[in-house]
Amino acid sequence: MDTTVEQPGFEVIVVGASAGGVSALQQLLAALPADLPMPVLVVLHLPRDRPSRIADLLDVRCPLPVREAEDKQPLAPGTVTFAPPDYHLLVESRSSLALSVDAPVLFSRPAIDPMFESAAEVFGSGVLAILLTGASNDGSAGVAAVRNAGGQAWI
Repeated sequence: MDTTVEQPGFEVIVVGASAGGVSALQQLLAALPADLPMPVLVVLHLPRDRPSRIADLLDVRCPLPVREAEDKQPLAPGTVTFAPPDYHLLVESRSSLALSVDAPVLFSRPAIDPMFESAAEVFGSGVLAILLTGASNDGSAGVAAVRNAGGQAWI
């Protein structure tokens, strides 16, 4: 009897949380393995009018390096990348990220839906989306996009 369990071939993990999800996000990131071979992208609803220190705060608690995204930066395996305040974080290609100042989605920028949707468009079935919390319905359309592209979503 073959008891082999096939593991999904995730290429990217995308995580969304509202401002109230910091504790859940902290627990999730602390539990990641230090040798995780794929990039982790995070949107946390942040105030637009001041700099965020969330990447610095979580960098000391996560076994992977934690950074705030810059426009056109390479997509880095084994790194956690946060959307900066007042920018949507998008997967531009299999190798790079983009920042956008498109209109807020459901009153949020950064918003979860644009990141999940862009990841689904680029990576299709290679996406694992994790929706920890969301303000209003932010994250619902993104979860649907990931699932429609063959990826998995945990909510």
